[in-house]
Amino acid sequence: TSCAGIAAAKGNNAEGIAGVCWDCLIMPIKIMTFDGYGEDIQIADGLQWSADNGANVISMSLGGGGYVSYFDNAIDYATSIGSVVFAASGNDNGGSISYPSGYENVIAVAPLGSNNQWNHLVTYHETIALSSPGENIRSTTCNGYASWDGSSMASPIAASVFGLLKSLHPSWNNIMLETMVLGTADPIIY
Repeated sequence: TSCAGIAAAKGNNAEGIAGVCWDCLIMPIKIMTFDGYGEDIQIADGLQWSADNGANVISMSLGGGGYVSYFDNAIDYATSIGSVVFAASGNDNGGSISYPSGYENVIAVAPLGSNNQWNHLVTYHETIALSSPGENIRSTTCNGYASWDGSSMASPIAASVFGLLKSLHPSWNNIMLETMVLGTADPIIY
């Protein structure tokens, strides 16, 4: 709910918050249990289903486990048919790869703090491709609004920028979108 609000909560309505791409559509896919657990195969199947059903941008604010070839193949498939895939880089402030952000065809997103620097939650690793705001991010909940920190907030913000760009240039493919955004981002040395 919070990630969907960050991405596409309706704006210009004097209510709550406005999502980054508030005219974008959300395709909710249930892949986790109510207590927050999911198997790689279920997540990979949900990713593939969303790509098959027209998702231009896929954002995953989840992580854990290690490399799984089935999941990697699902991501490769999604990108091959035109989806751009994002994942939260993790919040353990360590140097290990977090999956699914560690897969080759995923744009791994780290959180920026209010001073436009990586915040204390960042997992420093060379797989990080992009950073976006990830500190004190206000969004929707089932009962109203709340604020959170971390890469799970940064990922839907970054994905929404791609959604905005795709809205402006519907004929652009995922390679063109990535080239534009990653090529114009400010470099942060770590």
